[in-house]
Amino acid sequence: GQLGQYARAISSVAGTQSKAAETLAAFVAEGVRGGAMLEKYAQTAIEWEKATGQSVANTAEQFASLQKDPLSSVLKLNEGTNFLTESVYKQIKALDEQGRSADASKVAMDALNTAMESRSKTIEQNLGYIESAWRSITSAAKKAWDAMLNVGRADSLDTQIDNIRAKIAQAKGLDP
Repeated sequence: GQLGQYARAISSVAGTQSKAAETLAAFVAEGVRGGAMLEKYAQTAIEWEKATGQSVANTAEQFASLQKDPLSSVLKLNEGTNFLTESVYKQIKALDEQGRSADASKVAMDALNTAMESRSKTIEQNLGYIESAWRSITSAAKKAWDAMLNVGRADSLDTQIDNIRAKIAQAKGLDP
């Protein structure tokens, strides 16, 4: 249920709910944990794929590697992307040395996420008119297709509860 809710939230960035669900599934399959941050990481992976062409599966693997071995993985990823600052590296190293691997991996994943977010926005801003127009056209087509797929798709339990609460509030407002 929670993943479905994340997929609906991410669909505004992904273009479709199915792409959002596919991305979340890739992260879960890789074993990436993070609760609410999982939604953020998946959203960033989609934006990164749009900007660079790197698959969300590859990005999910990168995030998963940071969970398994944060210190060595962050150094390896930094070789290709140069996203790590000295202060963040020192923080990850200190946490790792203290045996706080989960905290070290969260810091590393957040640093990677921040760098990918920033860089994907920069790449998007530097697109030419034709590329931007083509992306808008394909995005609109994907959203239309996803809207057609929503016909008959059951609402999540949270959405159903929200709808019932809205109806109750409306009924109370109408009654004297």
